[in-house]
Amino acid sequence: MQVEKGRSEASTWNCAEKELRLTDLLRGCGIILGRFLGFVEKKIRFVGFLERGMRREDAREEAFGRDSSF
Repeated sequence: MQVEKGRSEASTWNCAEKELRLTDLLRGCGIILGRFLGFVEKKIRFVGFLERGMRREDAREEAFGRDSSF
C-alpha cells in the first residue's frame, strides 16, 4: 500500500479499514433496499390484480408466487 504524504503507515491502514467497513455497510444497505423494493413491487401487483376483479387467493398467488405465505 502506498502511504499518503503526511500520514503514517498505521494511519493509512486505519483509513483503509474504515473505508472497507463503510463499503460493506453500504452494500448491505443496498441489498436490504433491493429486497424491500421487490416486496413493494409485488404488493403493487397484488393490489392491481385485486382492482381488476381477481379473487384474493388467485391475486396473491399471481403476485407473490405459489409458495408465498403472505
